[in-house]
Amino acid sequence: GNVLTLIQGAGNIGKIARTLAEIKLKPQTQEDERHG
Repeated sequence: GNVLTLIQGAGNIGKIARTLAEIKLKPQTQEDERHG
């Protein structure tokens, strides 16, 4: 059971990491468009 919990936790962390990466990339592109 512990192994499955760790795998599920790692999957959630991966999803959060992707979401944060997308959020970080979006504002950067918006700023570039504003300056451009």
